[in-house]
Amino acid sequence: MAAGALPIVATAPAHATTKQCTSFLADFGYTVGPKVRSACSLAGTGDWITRHGNVGFCQGILTAIRVKPEHANKACDLGLEN
Repeated sequence: MAAGALPIVATAPAHATTKQCTSFLADFGYTVGPKVRSACSLAGTGDWITRHGNVGFCQGILTAIRVKPEHANKACDLGLEN
């Protein structure tokens, strides 16, 4: 009976979180090309541990392509949301 009491965890599709990241950057006027999509997918795809572990890489890639650090941080954090 204990197994029946466990909550069911539903996650949003991976593309939804990646889309939040890319949309945020597009709203600030950044060009959303392959590098931005690749960076955003690091925080937007995979399981919880993988996504959280990749946030620093996401932020690093975005800042390397001249996204303001505060925008990179927020965009990658949005990629984590379900």
